[in-house]
Amino acid sequence: CPPDRAALGIRAAPSFDAARTGQLLQPGEAFAVSEELESDGVIFLLLADDRGWAFNMKPGIGTMCIRQEDDETRPSRVKKVVQQAKQWSRAEIEQLPVSQLLRWHEALGSDLRNVVSESKAAERLWREVQQRHPPELEAVDGPDALAAWPLQDVVRWLEHLGAVEVIDKEKLAQLLLDQGEDLPAPAFLGEAAENAFLTQVQRRVAVVKDAATSLLSQLSKELVNVEAIERSRHAWHPNGRVLEDFGLADVPADADQRGFGGVGGYLEVSAGERLDIAPRAGTDWTWCIAQAPERGQGWVLSTALTEVATVVNKPSDVGAEGLDHFLVGDQVDITFRHYSGWTLCQRTADGGAAASSWVPDAILGDHPKNE
Repeated sequence: CPPDRAALGIRAAPSFDAARTGQLLQPGEAFAVSEELESDGVIFLLLADDRGWAFNMKPGIGTMCIRQEDDETRPSRVKKVVQQAKQWSRAEIEQLPVSQLLRWHEALGSDLRNVVSESKAAERLWREVQQRHPPELEAVDGPDALAAWPLQDVVRWLEHLGAVEVIDKEKLAQLLLDQGEDLPAPAFLGEAAENAFLTQVQRRVAVVKDAATSLLSQLSKELVNVEAIERSRHAWHPNGRVLEDFGLADVPADADQRGFGGVGGYLEVSAGERLDIAPRAGTDWTWCIAQAPERGQGWVLSTALTEVATVVNKPSDVGAEGLDHFLVGDQVDITFRHYSGWTLCQRTADGGAAASSWVPDAILGDHPKNE
């Protein structure tokens, strides 16, 4: 600083409006600079000793600092790089998220066995596999399989799934500090902050989506189970027919993950059998009640069933024309029920051909529970 000027107040950032650090550069004091930023004709100078930012001039006052060409006080570019590589304190390292610390260690080829418990890491990843079912890990059949993996691979997956709480952050930081002055700067410092932010957002969206899917599945199970309990309080009503045999051998291996199968057990049925069925609700499984009490009730694949209804009113009596071929007492197979009050159904004609028609719900009988 020129000896004829007042002391310069060091700033915390390269701006006149930035907070003052409380430290001063005295007139005539020489200092080393590690970085320069120009803005509106002013050159802001980052002090090499990390005290903060100075500036070469201030509008309305004039020159505050002049360049000193003494090689003793001006660090070379190589020296600045070395300084930056050595300026990592414990506080700075511990401010980094675990994911970045892991990537730094990966670049260094660090041995993490003294930082992460291999057994705990494998157990934690197995819980994630059970809860989230990532397609890439569908071949993993238990924690023993993960125990054979290299620890670095297990840790990478824990980082990817956001399950890094089993990793000791303080030990990760200490392992870096043990490098001393040989610790190189991490490669991720050059990445755009928005990329890291988008990665975090994507992970949060995946977590929320998984939670919502699980919740909706559980609610659907509870609603259908309540419906089944309510149905059991009324007389058995044959509103369903079995299209093909269904037994335990027909239950898919992943039924518990894909649908409602397994909650309350399955019901073995034969083609042509009549059942009391709960609302289909567009799911893979339908809750059914057998006519014989000793056979009980349970889940049957929806594709093995069809809903059946009885025509109870003449179409002309409810203002529906052109449906005179539907006679009171006819049994029809329900293909699709629409919220508008019309249902697509099939009626088997005398010749054996099935004819599909839309009919008003008013001509069809309903389950006694709903009447």
